[in-house]
Amino acid sequence: MSIQCRCLLIREGEAPIWSEKAFRLPPSRGDGVQFEENGTPFTFQVTEILHTLSLDGVDFALILTEVPGSRGKPFRVLFEDQARTTGTSSSSVV
Repeated sequence: MSIQCRCLLIREGEAPIWSEKAFRLPPSRGDGVQFEENGTPFTFQVTEILHTLSLDGVDFALILTEVPGSRGKPFRVLFEDQARTTGTSSSSVV
C-alpha cells in the first residue's frame, strides 16, 4: 500500500513546482525526501503537511524545502557527511 502525496517543491534559486510522490509510510515534518530530475538527486525536508480528504487520490499535500548544499548528492553521501560532522547521535536525516 502506498500513500499518495502532492508535493510543492521549494528549490534553491528556482521557482517552486508541484510533483507527485508515493510514500510507504505516512510523512512526518522533518523527514528527508529525495527526488531525481535528469539523473540528479534533489534532497528536500518536509516542512508542512496537510491531510487532503477532499482531493481524490491524494492523501497528503506537502511543502518540501530543498536542503541547502545537498543537490546532486545521494542519501548515502549525505548520511556519511552527517556522521563525519555530527557523529551518530543526531536524529536528523539531513
